[in-house]
Amino acid sequence: MRIEGISVVVTSFNGEAWIRAAIVSILEQDLACPVEVIVIDDGSIDSTVSIIQSLDDARVQLIQNSTNLGTAKSRNVGIQRARHQWIAFNDQDDVWLPHKLSRQCEIIEDHPEIDGVAGGYARLAKDGLTRWTGRVFNKLWSPCHTPALEEPPYYFPARHGTCYVQSLLVCRNALQLIGGFRENLPIAYDPDLIIRLGEVIKLAALEEPVFLYRLSHTSITGAANLNTLEFLSGFAYIYAAQEARASGQHEPDMNEFIKNYKPGAREIEQFKKSQILRNINTCWINDGLFYAMLTACQQVLRHPSLIGMMAVRMRWWKKE
Repeated sequence: MRIEGISVVVTSFNGEAWIRAAIVSILEQDLACPVEVIVIDDGSIDSTVSIIQSLDDARVQLIQNSTNLGTAKSRNVGIQRARHQWIAFNDQDDVWLPHKLSRQCEIIEDHPEIDGVAGGYARLAKDGLTRWTGRVFNKLWSPCHTPALEEPPYYFPARHGTCYVQSLLVCRNALQLIGGFRENLPIAYDPDLIIRLGEVIKLAALEEPVFLYRLSHTSITGAANLNTLEFLSGFAYIYAAQEARASGQHEPDMNEFIKNYKPGAREIEQFKKSQILRNINTCWINDGLFYAMLTACQQVLRHPSLIGMMAVRMRWWKKE
């Protein structure tokens, strides 16, 4: 067997409301091989640490940063402390589906050339444990986002789009080869890692959800919490760096690129509208359909072009 054990790196910061469900979903994977969970707490001042300790499971290892390092640096700490050769990641507020690791291990065992497997995601319900399902006109609707592969199971981020890091299971040697997460990159360090992995190893993906993603008003990626310039400059950099590597040129200097990046008015407008749609979806999941529809009507009156974006977004979602 190629996989004799898996290390899962989870970062936490003031996640008392969610951290237990995130860790338990890892511990309850339907997998025979050993799994360790390395939780890097990044300076929580709530009860996150005591909740982690109360799990009282030998598979859970808690590391407490003396200062707040941020998600990328904390994940790199976890990679360094991992005992196993295969590494996965989860965020404090997301939940793995029970089959995630077993399905991914099957692909790795059947395809020796594969050194990493990703997958799709669905929405996490307000209870923090189950998959979200909405009802519209007596029809159940549970959208999911999954990669559309040309030759399954092979996955090419440059062509198929980036999956979330929470879906990734990857060989530690590959992470070391690219230097892990880029610690000075704002916001976009997750897609940057997957794009760079796709350039040096063979990746695969499952065309199905493997974890449940939480939409929350209070999360750091919540609609009201993302910094527009940080987000746009970070993503612009990773695509500029990708293009430079593909053409055999040196990557642009990260700090200079981000400092000097000036997004266009249309780019800013599209980002803000996308965040409005995200907020409507967050309202639906957390506050109910009535409140979401009220919010949507208010926003459409201000931005009529949102109707077209809503239609496109719904076509992207797979309804299971």
